[in-house]
Amino acid sequence: MKPRIATAARVVLWCTLLYIGTLALVAIAAPLIAPADPLVQNIPARFSSPGTAGYPLGADDFGRDVLSRIIFGARAALLVGLVSVGIALLLGLVTGLAAGLLEGPVDSALMLLMDAVLSFPTVLLAITVVSVFGYGLPQVMAAIGVIFSPLFARIVRAETLTLKQEPYVMSAHALGTPLRRIVSVHLLPNMLPKIVVQCTVTFALAIVIEASLSFLGLGAQPPQPSWGLMLRSARNYLLDAPWLAFYPGLAIGLTVFSFNLLGDLLNELLQIRR
Repeated sequence: MKPRIATAARVVLWCTLLYIGTLALVAIAAPLIAPADPLVQNIPARFSSPGTAGYPLGADDFGRDVLSRIIFGARAALLVGLVSVGIALLLGLVTGLAAGLLEGPVDSALMLLMDAVLSFPTVLLAITVVSVFGYGLPQVMAAIGVIFSPLFARIVRAETLTLKQEPYVMSAHALGTPLRRIVSVHLLPNMLPKIVVQCTVTFALAIVIEASLSFLGLGAQPPQPSWGLMLRSARNYLLDAPWLAFYPGLAIGLTVFSFNLLGDLLNELLQIRR
């Protein structure tokens, strides 16, 4: 039976995709569309309110254009999401396939390792990894990728154990089909929908964790444009210049909400459960 989705849900889905697509285009074309250099300081213009000439969303405590920093901050957020989800997906695929196909002691050992990673609070584990290997976006991306790899490993393992019992997979195995072909033709395509949904949810979580670590001073480092860093700088001026926290906070909220909503809609569209 072909999956169906309500008309209203389709409209929301397209609006969500439009926002995410626009955000991606803005991040890619940031040097072309940003009204100013996000790193250039203009001390006399510090704390300029939104709407001031040359500062559509105001200026921060160093006189830098808030809109330009939000535009360039989208690059950091999406880059962290893409790379960290890619790392988590790669590690999870390898681990989950190995556990599901080999079973026995290998399965037990790999899943015990995944459970050990999942047992730690996410942000605390990210802080620990970044503190050991140094501060910066590359370390944050690697930490987030490792932290979320067990989620993909569990999905891939469960799907592998289920699919390998299907008649077409057992027939292919009995006919001597190479394992790599069974995986690429029969296993991966059938588990792809669940993986895609998990990717959207993990993408949103990665953005939140990157912003949290940057807020704590463990992620992106000044003067690099980052939504989390903008919130860190704005915390001392919430009463005098509330726009410094409002706009980056709005950017984080809308982006995370969009990816979570996309995951829910894809889940409904593909008629699967995460």
